[in-house]
Amino acid sequence: MPCYNAERFLKNAIESMLDQTFTDFEFIIIDDCSTDRSAAIVREYQKKDRRIQYHKNASNSGVAASLNAGIGMARGEYIARMDADDISLPERLERQVNHMKKNPSCVACGTDIILIDEKGGRIGSREYHYTSETIKKNIHRASCFAHPTVMLRRKTLTENNIFYSTGLRWVEDYDLWFRLSRYGQFANLKEYLLLYDESSPFYLIGA
Repeated sequence: MPCYNAERFLKNAIESMLDQTFTDFEFIIIDDCSTDRSAAIVREYQKKDRRIQYHKNASNSGVAASLNAGIGMARGEYIARMDADDISLPERLERQVNHMKKNPSCVACGTDIILIDEKGGRIGSREYHYTSETIKKNIHRASCFAHPTVMLRRKTLTENNIFYSTGLRWVEDYDLWFRLSRYGQFANLKEYLLLYDESSPFYLIGA
């Protein structure tokens, strides 16, 4: 989870991950040199839960570099994306891990999302294509995943040197999907498993 000046949202984001029904994970939080209380908030939770790993970038590097740092630190079989201004619903990781285990050719699995306002009220939703065939057929038209929902197979990324391009601002996810698509199947679960806060500006997850 990359984080940049996200103190307004951070507690809800962290607690949503710690409250997952799937509990065997490492929670890597990459702080991109926040100037607010983000670091202090993460440290407070780290004292209570040993699954949290806190890393601060040497300099403000942007979201793509922060994500790459997290990939490099990760040890698990899967990497679950998360943003510091969103909320994962309790069964998110469990549902995605089950899908990845049952479908070993799947290299990326996302979910549908519920859109919320600054008070947490539902204001809409987004649904995506669900089969690998339809996702890849439409990949050039719009983002095929809600980026913060995606679970990736770590081995596929590291063995094929697939990382986020730090030279692309705002579309680092699109670029990754195109490059990753040749190495396996894609899927989206037809379930709303993340609350996406529409009120937060993009810079909260990287400058």
